[in-house]
Amino acid sequence: RMGSAQGREKVIAGPVTILDRATGAKFRTDYWLFGFIPIPREYWVLDHGDGWFITATPDMKNLIAYTRAPPERVSRAEVDRLAARARALGYRGALEFPDHPAP
Repeated sequence: RMGSAQGREKVIAGPVTILDRATGAKFRTDYWLFGFIPIPREYWVLDHGDGWFITATPDMKNLIAYTRAPPERVSRAEVDRLAARARALGYRGALEFPDHPAP
């Protein structure tokens, strides 16, 4: 959601190609700029658990933690735990936590 939990929905999607069939942990997706310029991005699944997973670009410059729960329902303790796990996996970049006020 853009700006708040009630804001306009923002969806980023693209076709996925599995790059490592043995583990399924490396994949590429193509995002489309202006609907016709492909922007390929590669991601690695670094870790996962019940209801969450962490991906990063191979250079570890971009990291995203996903949860099944909507952002406004993820506890601060869960955010801290995922951030600590990202650091333990070697991520050294800045971590951003968008504000998602409760509905």
